[in-house]
Amino acid sequence: MESNGRPVVMSRTCGSCDEPLEIQEALYLVEVVRPYHDTTNEQRYHRHTNLATQDYVHSPYFFHESCWDDILLRLEEELSEHQFVADPDPRSTYTCRCCGEGVREEELACLETAGRFRVSSRQPNNQPTAAFEEMEEPRVLCIGCAIIINTTFPEFDEHPLWVNLQEDKECRGCTYSRCWRDASCDCECHRP
Repeated sequence: MESNGRPVVMSRTCGSCDEPLEIQEALYLVEVVRPYHDTTNEQRYHRHTNLATQDYVHSPYFFHESCWDDILLRLEEELSEHQFVADPDPRSTYTCRCCGEGVREEELACLETAGRFRVSSRQPNNQPTAAFEEMEEPRVLCIGCAIIINTTFPEFDEHPLWVNLQEDKECRGCTYSRCWRDASCDCECHRP
């Protein structure tokens, strides 16, 4: 792709296959967030950042559409194999698009946004750049499904997407049960 006769160079690669991403190619942005509703009741998402440095705690990733679709298909198979049944939570505002588990406001979750890169109208130093453009409304994945993707699929064995993805230093079992919601868990991971 060119802009004003200059090629647009993309340095981003797919989080799964590690192949380059192309301008105008259908893809997904997947990032760790804390979803909430603002005063106008519109959905918003806090990016999970370190408050002191404003850096991401967990890096966002881009995936080719076919790679992300494959990951979600394998996740669906994994959930089916373990006969996962979502536990209804009346205080949840969001629902995981994969397992149906509820996600409460301000709980860690992943946000999946379909889109593509386009040539940006901004051209610092007179060089064309790429900007991500959303193509549809983002969807939420619960922290449990994100952990399954991170720890079960072989392409992430050596380099997991998100290290230490947890609400509050809890063990994986407590993450899946969302024990922080009622603070009644007596698991070892909560003891000093």
